[in-house]
Amino acid sequence: MDIFYTIISTFLSLWWLWLPVFLAVLFIELWTKYLQTKAIKKIKWLLLEIKIPRDIEKTPRAMEQVFSGLHGILTSVKFLDKYWKGKVQGWFSFEIAGIDGGVYFFIRTPENFRNLVEAQIQAQYPNAEILEVLDYAAPLAKKIPSKTYDINGVEFILEKADYYPIRTFLSFEERQKERRLDPMASFLEILSKLRPNENIFIQYLIKPTGEKDWINEGIEAVNKLIGKKTEVKKNWLENIFGGFDEFIANLLGAITIYPEWNGAKKEETKTAIQTLSPGDKLVAEAIENKISKLAFRVCIRFAYIAGRDIFNKANMAAVSGAFKQFNTL
Repeated sequence: MDIFYTIISTFLSLWWLWLPVFLAVLFIELWTKYLQTKAIKKIKWLLLEIKIPRDIEKTPRAMEQVFSGLHGILTSVKFLDKYWKGKVQGWFSFEIAGIDGGVYFFIRTPENFRNLVEAQIQAQYPNAEILEVLDYAAPLAKKIPSKTYDINGVEFILEKADYYPIRTFLSFEERQKERRLDPMASFLEILSKLRPNENIFIQYLIKPTGEKDWINEGIEAVNKLIGKKTEVKKNWLENIFGGFDEFIANLLGAITIYPEWNGAKKEETKTAIQTLSPGDKLVAEAIENKISKLAFRVCIRFAYIAGRDIFNKANMAAVSGAFKQFNTL
């Protein structure tokens, strides 16, 4: 107890040393948040409705190309832009709305990215119709909260680390019949069966990112699965004398232990890959495939809004169930 009291007393007596640092860090954090909030409020948003013909023969890969094109808004936020102007990385909102049994597709975008969005959509879907519309949720926003409407919502998070992939359109194949299953079919079926005064809004917030941490973690995970040691970058001294310590160690221990060299370890790694279980091999390949692609920070959520007299919790379960088809490998 005396030791604890001494530590606390010493810490408090040195307030002049740590308190200014703490306050400076706190001020910078709050100042940055203030500037970013101010900058975000200045963004002028547009809501574009996307109408695509029913008989379109494009595969989901076309939409993958759209996302790749939209990744082009990725920019590095410079020091002065962040701490003086509050600049933030731009983002988009892809939305699916089920309103009274009708299904609608929207993209909410900053005004300065409108041409980019339209160009990417038209490039992959030439017959698509793109219209600027009013916010479809605005009428309901004026009615909620109220005694006549009820609302429930969910935001999804990943169960595993970022480098683990979810199932994508490539997983929805019937190889024997050589045709693809539509992963959107279950969502469209649910939304199309909504009754009047029932609404389901699904939103995907996507922000391009150039972060490398999750990629490095993915590489480490794959290396662990295949039994490969993660390579550590060496400095110039290690590059010159890197093999010397290995030579000395093997020389001194050669009398009792058979020498081991890096070449032999590579052979062991090759053997480990060959002995991987089908499940581990699939996971390793899927992780490598994901970390090789352009990345977005994504937030997925949906809301169910309906009159209290017809509010049906089964619709919440239905949408949640539809999302489970994309569960992480």
